[in-house]
Amino acid sequence: MEGRCIWCNKVGDNLRQATVGTRHPLLGGPARTDLVVHEEHADAFERFSERVGRSGRLFLAAVGVCLLAMVGLEIALVAGARTVGTVGIGMAVVALGIVLSALPFSTPQTVALLGARTAARLARLAGALLIGLGLFVVLLVL
Repeated sequence: MEGRCIWCNKVGDNLRQATVGTRHPLLGGPARTDLVVHEEHADAFERFSERVGRSGRLFLAAVGVCLLAMVGLEIALVAGARTVGTVGIGMAVVALGIVLSALPFSTPQTVALLGARTAARLARLAGALLIGLGLFVVLLVL
């Protein structure tokens, strides 16, 4: 079978077709997608896709909460609560970094370009950078 492995994004001969459960992009209902993966990466990819299926909504909810908290703290910052607003925004950025490190999900375009493994590593790196940035913001105020 020809194509690129969804896990490592390399072309190879020993690829097999894997069917994973997904959600319909507009309706949110269950759907199936056929992807190609190397034999040696099949187990790792199946574990990752099961984790995405279980934790996808939690990831979106956590990112939404972090972003709403940042917007609320921006309003507090504009209203004059400079210390509370700045520390709160720093802590919300740290929380967003923790979410990205714990649940390293990325866009389908990034997975198609780099492979699922590299996209997850980049998401973890972005999470670590956000944690560092948030701590830096908090330490600036204190």
